[in-house]
Amino acid sequence: MLSEIFEQPKVVAHWTQIFDAMHENRGPNTWDYQWLYTCLANNSLIAVPSVNLITNIGFGPDATHTTEADAKFMLASAPMRFPLRHPSSFIPLRSMDRHRVQDMISRPILSRMSSKIRHISRQFLR
Repeated sequence: MLSEIFEQPKVVAHWTQIFDAMHENRGPNTWDYQWLYTCLANNSLIAVPSVNLITNIGFGPDATHTTEADAKFMLASAPMRFPLRHPSSFIPLRSMDRHRVQDMISRPILSRMSSKIRHISRQFLR
């Protein structure tokens, strides 16, 4: 199914590995991979508001996974503008899909190394 959705074999392999791990209970304690799988399997569209409506409070020493804050996830929130203006039609933005996929699989080498070092050090500290 994934090869029908994504053009690049690297992306298909990335998501296959994640979804297989989640199915086999080897993945992280999280909800978002299951949600993404459900959306992909049902050919869902996701509405993205024109402003960020939430503040991510899930960072810190007591967090399950994100013990260190990452600036790219610390976006300022803004109130929704009223009255709402609904679009006259829905058009999937494949460019947004490609950009999001690229962000997920192409993290800079220093970022990947830093994450791996933190993960390994946590294993030794347990």
